[in-house]
Amino acid sequence: MDEKTERLIKIIEEVKAESAENNFAFIVPHFMAKSFTSYCSMREDLILIKEYIACLEREDNRVINSALTYSTISLYGKCFTDATKSKAPKLEPSHLFKEKAELKETHDYLMNLRHHFIAHRGDTESEVEGAFLLIPKEEKDPQMRFLGLKRMTFSQEKKKKIIVLIDFLLDEVMKKIERAGQKMYSAYLKNFTPEEMGIMRIDNVEEE
Repeated sequence: MDEKTERLIKIIEEVKAESAENNFAFIVPHFMAKSFTSYCSMREDLILIKEYIACLEREDNRVINSALTYSTISLYGKCFTDATKSKAPKLEPSHLFKEKAELKETHDYLMNLRHHFIAHRGDTESEVEGAFLLIPKEEKDPQMRFLGLKRMTFSQEKKKKIIVLIDFLLDEVMKKIERAGQKMYSAYLKNFTPEEMGIMRIDNVEEE
């Protein structure tokens, strides 16, 4: 059994443990649930970003700060980028920020960090590097030296703006979850007979 299958089984077991006592529980096929699950996962990523920022407020460790900062940038970018194979939905800045100039500015800031600092090595103020030639005044061999400075956290002002942006996106994503959930529910009832739904019922499946 591969790792993905093991995790899916664990999810089913959790649903049974938490919900099956008071509900009839049915598995929704992946193709029908794709938008709903993608937006729900996106919401969890955005909530995690808020937790990262909260930790940055309390933390004073260089390694932990950099990990939280880089994770914030990566998860944020993930909401707006698409892996072509999966065809998962993504957020579209042209729709979201049409009348939100300040939010668009913070969005562009984070995406620029994602593209030119985290995902690729670009020309950015977040990673400044220099090479130096040292020729000793005494009779010793010349040396080539490197010195680099990386972004390790966000400024206090940026953290506040990121939280405002994330709160806005959470509201927008919640609307998408509600629409996708209603669409999924209607499609499920329309496309499956009660007998077929019975096959996908998990609350009465006995564990082997």
